[in-house]
Amino acid sequence: DALEEAIKILTNQGFLDNNPIKVKVEIVRLWLRKSHRLRDEVRSLEEIAAQKIEPLLGVARSCWEEKSTKTTSLTLYEQVLQLNPNHFSNVVELAEKYLQVEDFDKALKLYERAYKVDAVRYQQELIQVLEKYGHWLITQGNFISAKQQYEKILQIESNNSLAQQKLAEIKAFKAKNQNTTVNLRRFVVSPIALTILGLVGVTGILFTSFRVFNICLPIICVPPKTIQQSNNIENSISSGDRTLFPTILNSARDQGIKSFKEGNYLKAEEYFKKAVNSQRNDPEVLIYLNNALARQRGKPLTLAAVVPATGRTEDAQEMLRGIAQAQNDFNQKDGLNRRLLEIVIADHHGKLEQAEKVAEKLVADASLLGVIGNLTSGVTAKTLPIYEKANLPIISPTSSSTELKSPVFFRTVPSDKVTGAKLAEYAFRNNFKKILIVWNPDDPYSRSITSAFREEFIRQFAQKQVAVDILPNITLPALENMIQEAQNITSNEQPVQAIVFFPDTDNRQNAIEFAKKIQEKLMAQRQNNNNVPEVQLLGGDSLYNSEALDVEGWILAVPWFRDPEKSKNFANAASTRWGGGVSWRTATSFDATQAFIDSFRISTTISKVTVLENLKNVNLPPNETSGEPLTFDKNTREIQRKATLLKVTNKNFDVIE
Repeated sequence: DALEEAIKILTNQGFLDNNPIKVKVEIVRLWLRKSHRLRDEVRSLEEIAAQKIEPLLGVARSCWEEKSTKTTSLTLYEQVLQLNPNHFSNVVELAEKYLQVEDFDKALKLYERAYKVDAVRYQQELIQVLEKYGHWLITQGNFISAKQQYEKILQIESNNSLAQQKLAEIKAFKAKNQNTTVNLRRFVVSPIALTILGLVGVTGILFTSFRVFNICLPIICVPPKTIQQSNNIENSISSGDRTLFPTILNSARDQGIKSFKEGNYLKAEEYFKKAVNSQRNDPEVLIYLNNALARQRGKPLTLAAVVPATGRTEDAQEMLRGIAQAQNDFNQKDGLNRRLLEIVIADHHGKLEQAEKVAEKLVADASLLGVIGNLTSGVTAKTLPIYEKANLPIISPTSSSTELKSPVFFRTVPSDKVTGAKLAEYAFRNNFKKILIVWNPDDPYSRSITSAFREEFIRQFAQKQVAVDILPNITLPALENMIQEAQNITSNEQPVQAIVFFPDTDNRQNAIEFAKKIQEKLMAQRQNNNNVPEVQLLGGDSLYNSEALDVEGWILAVPWFRDPEKSKNFANAASTRWGGGVSWRTATSFDATQAFIDSFRISTTISKVTVLENLKNVNLPPNETSGEPLTFDKNTREIQRKATLLKVTNKNFDVIE
């Protein structure tokens, strides 16, 4: 009876045919999944020829550390595949290596193999290599093959906005240039494009993609005349009469700029709306659209947003997204007494001299009510005396150094004292008594957060009367010295329990590369000795970007993150607006703009004098900010915001406490 009942159940669920009784493929598939799990089978396949393979892999990894022996390393990895074509972890490792040396054909074939074995785990990796391959093909002028790569992405992920956008750009570019002959001798590649792309050769048009929040920023060649003009400070400030992001292609934006220059704000509005629709993740065009609306209404309330559009494009856009979102929300609600908000964008290039020139230009504008910026504490420290002399209020969403003090200076990011203490508390809870700090002593942010961390770290352990050992701080090494420095740090002679990274923004990439080197050295040591202790990597908020996700296990302290419940209202609204998750720089920039807007409402008269006074009395509830109440301390002019700890897990940031 039980057997007959089982047959009946399996037949009803579609696993058996009834007449005659036959087993269907689906039940066999489910049995295989349960009894022979894919990971277990893959692991068992890797045991084939393991005695020969493990030594080869060790040598291959060591060779990869040296530039001169990378080719030898790749040959050894290939030998491993010949010994065991089913050594799956080697397939993935070799794919990553080929991708790093930009041998896209080989990398793609290997990633496709990985995707066939485990589609869920390797879908994003395959998409990323297709994106990079597509970009590289465009730089070579091979638009047909590039188009094929982006089409493959859509076959895997049909709603991938980056691939859709790249295909549209390729189509538009080919249509625009099909009858145009480009004289390459008239063009040079801008220094910024060279920095971003790492390219020496030049083609007619260059594109690159940054996979951060589904943003795609195509890079174009810049005529020599334009480069010379960029030295003029006027060309670094815009309300809508020029783009500060010329690497983004958007013909509707360009037409809107032309109309804005001519004073035809109604026509500019029309074009900027089209520009927003075609580049939904570009905050500049949303700001220009709102500026066109503000100009039509008359008597706009004007703020300046000072960002490193040249040189730190990604960071600048993160900040501008928050500013643009707050501006758009305010203007969509008809502003204040029918006066709308206008945002003047200023590009300081990340250079101190340029930042001073920008500040001098801004304070000369009598219509300006306040400034939102700068990205780094170093630039803010350089320009703060200029704003203070002019009595012009400035709110920084990102400059956290405790060295920054002025009666006109406010910030919506917690100071380094808060962030440094948060990391020190984590080190204390985990009993990390021997640590090393990697920093830049010439930068105010790096000095400030290093000092805050050391002070709290020592205090916490002193309360328990426990001796600690903070090794002499090391300055971030140059790229060519990283391997040796990593070797010194990870040597058995001087083991550490934690390494804390506090780089300034300009040295962020070096810090990430250095962290990778340290991890690689530690992994290599553990292959030979299982007793090598774990070393925890910690870091400050300057490290928060997509590339930090390559350092598994890294713990960062940041001012805001999208996952906690308190952040979700803003995070969801921002995701809808920009087409993806946003960073803490977007959240704190939104808050800075909201603070200025609230200061406008406090008194009937609006001027930079009243705004400066009113900022002290700003009081915003969580539903009008990125998730926390916003008030400034009467003495320090800082907000009360706790830092959040994130951990890199499988190329994602996860909140930990």
